[in-house]
Amino acid sequence: LLFPASDVMPFEAAQGNRESLWIRVSCLHRLLSNENRDPYVVVMPVTALLRKLMPPQGFRDGCINLSVGAKLLPDEMVRNLVTYGYERVSSVEAKGEVALRGGILDVFPPIADYPYRIEFFYDEVDSIRGFDPETQVSTHMLDEVSISPAADHLPPDNSGTWDGTTILEYFPEMPLVVVDGYNRCMDALKEFEQIGAEVASARILAGTMTPQDSSIYFPVSMIEPRLSDLSLVFEPFAGTARGFSPREMIETDITLQVGFSGRWQEMIQEIKQLVSDKQRVVLLAGNRERLDLLKRWLEKEDLWVSAQESVLEEPLPGVATLSLGSGESGFNCVSLGLSVFTETELYGRTKVRREKRARPRKKIPLH
Repeated sequence: LLFPASDVMPFEAAQGNRESLWIRVSCLHRLLSNENRDPYVVVMPVTALLRKLMPPQGFRDGCINLSVGAKLLPDEMVRNLVTYGYERVSSVEAKGEVALRGGILDVFPPIADYPYRIEFFYDEVDSIRGFDPETQVSTHMLDEVSISPAADHLPPDNSGTWDGTTILEYFPEMPLVVVDGYNRCMDALKEFEQIGAEVASARILAGTMTPQDSSIYFPVSMIEPRLSDLSLVFEPFAGTARGFSPREMIETDITLQVGFSGRWQEMIQEIKQLVSDKQRVVLLAGNRERLDLLKRWLEKEDLWVSAQESVLEEPLPGVATLSLGSGESGFNCVSLGLSVFTETELYGRTKVRREKRARPRKKIPLH
């Protein structure tokens, strides 16, 4: 399951991509409706832990399982849906919308592939149909449907503060959290928090935000201990995670790749030795032009090369496999007989140079 961050930048969720919100809601719904307790793997950026979510019970209260013959007032159902994030419109065309015309209620839940048309006879569900949002024509009959909230958080309570929790509380039991690069995750959290503080301060001074509005995020100081206490951390070398004291260390045979930074002859000798030892060698190029350049260069050095758009199958031993791709750094895995080179090892880390602004010249009077 995917659980993307709600905001690319702090306090920008309202202007963000609504599709990201639907993915988040669908993930939360799947976790809470997992009656068989099937194991799930949830993939998310670390900043997704900062935005407060409605408590699991609140999310459950916003879910509606509706079947033909159920007793429910349509006006009451619309009010409940609006409370949980739906937008009331005249005609339902997109997810998160609801419309009521007489005794017919149209709704498009974020978890559904198509909207539902629910027809009431007084306070009883008379029929449920799926319909095409473009043509508004009903397509098929349904016996029952599940409707989720169209939001992942609730408005502030009477005290003006945001009550919330993290996705970790949506699991039936405390999950194992796998952190890929503890330092980078903590840096991302602190950077997000710093930017958020600056944005909130500017908006509060401008009168466009209240101090209560800025409480939609958890402080990093609350998230950090949860990561350090519950996590399995991937790090290239033991002890590289600042402020993290592991209870147990698991040794692996993965090491970082040697960087050559444009020393082509040294690199070709290394690749030839790996190929000679029947190792699986993978070289990643950032674009098609560099891929073709590497291919010609390796073939000129009498190396057997396999060029691919992407590595979909296990690389062949004794062959240099070229592929489009990128990575922060390459690595060696002895047990797999695998050596991966990225552009970091091939060319070295490059910095984007900013163009120098020309200084304004003093005008020399002609007279």
